[in-house]
Amino acid sequence: MQVEAALARYPGAVTSRHGDCAALNTEILGLVRSEAKTVSCVAVAGFAARGEALPEAGRVDIALDRDDVPQLAVRKVEVSRMLFGFGSRFACLTHS
Repeated sequence: MQVEAALARYPGAVTSRHGDCAALNTEILGLVRSEAKTVSCVAVAGFAARGEALPEAGRVDIALDRDDVPQLAVRKVEVSRMLFGFGSRFACLTHS
């Protein structure tokens, strides 16, 4: 399936590419496909820097491989914005 066909199948969808190299892209796609990876954490500033829309609950993302071939359609179930850091409050919330 080509990108245009995937976007037509999922109106309002956007494309995304996981990982910063081919090997990492393949690994992450495999983890998402097997449902071992169900959560992501990304800095908000990076979206603007790359000219990408912020994630939205309910939106479908078409995950591309490094050759821009659609591999998966992933629906965002929930999107949370929180401070990015490892301060004592974070430690208390995650280790209690």
